[in-house]
Amino acid sequence: MPASITARRRRLFFLSVLIIPLVIFWAWPRLTSDPGSSQKLQVMTTILPLQEFARAVCGEKGQVKLLIPPGVDIHSWSPRPSDIHRLARADCLVYIGRDLEPWVEGVTKSLSSSKLRLVEAARVIYNQKELSFPGSSFSHQKDPHLWLDLEIDCRIIDLLVAVFSELRPQEASFFQKNGEIYKAELENLDKLYQATLKNCRLRTFVVGGHAAYGWLARRYGLTQLALTGVNPDAQPSSRSFMKVIERMKKEKITVVFVEPFSSERMARALARETRAEVVTLNPGVFLPPEKKDKPGVFLSIMKENLEKLKYALGCH
Repeated sequence: MPASITARRRRLFFLSVLIIPLVIFWAWPRLTSDPGSSQKLQVMTTILPLQEFARAVCGEKGQVKLLIPPGVDIHSWSPRPSDIHRLARADCLVYIGRDLEPWVEGVTKSLSSSKLRLVEAARVIYNQKELSFPGSSFSHQKDPHLWLDLEIDCRIIDLLVAVFSELRPQEASFFQKNGEIYKAELENLDKLYQATLKNCRLRTFVVGGHAAYGWLARRYGLTQLALTGVNPDAQPSSRSFMKVIERMKKEKITVVFVEPFSSERMARALARETRAEVVTLNPGVFLPPEKKDKPGVFLSIMKENLEKLKYALGCH
């Protein structure tokens, strides 16, 4: 075989090795995606509650994906290059605010040419300058877990309806109708919380970890007694540990709450000193494996939380 033909075949081989993977990389998302997805509103959300809210509003008119996997520590998570690539293809990113997702501003700068619309859920409380939590020194500006207040969730739904209607004006009435349906569920659950937690032996609940339930406590006139502040990486001092024990003994508190999948070491230590029981309380972002891909997961988590609060507080 002539040397020129052999050399030509080698060049064609090496070119195919380089070009074929590039073609597959470019074409694969288009071949595997929903044919109608390009017409749908593409929404990315950072946490489980926001994903559920966005899905409730969008319905079949949108594709809503979760950016931060359930169970991952939200406070310390930061996006990878693959996550930034996903964001670049979305219409909007729905997130809580800089106290929970401080990386958003940096990502926005790297996506300056993108159409990505940022939707900060915390803007619904910006006009509430003076908010305090009973028995706590933390302000609303320090506690990002605002989705645990069901009334605030209704405001977030209104925000999503407004933003999605701007992005897809032709679907505005559809989004409005869906938003009202889901808000009715939130309002009914809020009323159930109000009625259930109205008459209880205790008004204080103990958290054997960081203070993630300030918004829930404030909404229903309760006091959250946590070992540490809103930072999940903080360690309690010996003094704060003893103060919680003294309070538990004085008020005869017999339950210590702990988050799912988190260390129970401190909660168990409290329980040993006070003969209390350790019970899990979900801050709304941990997805139970048995409920994966099921609708209304956040609502079901909040219903389970209510039953556990009722038990811990001795409600009638």
